[in-house]
Amino acid sequence: MSGNLKTALELALEKLEETPGKIKKLSELQRKSITETRKKYQAKIAEKQLETEEKISKAIRSGEIAPIEALQNQLIEERSHLEQAMETQVQQIRDGHNN
Repeated sequence: MSGNLKTALELALEKLEETPGKIKKLSELQRKSITETRKKYQAKIAEKQLETEEKISKAIRSGEIAPIEALQNQLIEERSHLEQAMETQVQQIRDGHNN
């Protein structure tokens, strides 16, 4: 029975063979641009994380517990927005629409 089971890699390779032309190799410039874009957005996300942690620490020190959940939710929204913007920009680079 195990002789009939395919590995995930085998299944993925079969799908690749079934969809010719859909996979496009990236140029060196595109790869570098994608790497730089991801680093830029990861830095922005880290910056927002640090800012929020600082605000939460300040709220805790002053005894203001109420705004903590709002700050955490705000961080989640900002992070999601930045991640979406990053993926949009990465896709534009992949599509050849370098900004």
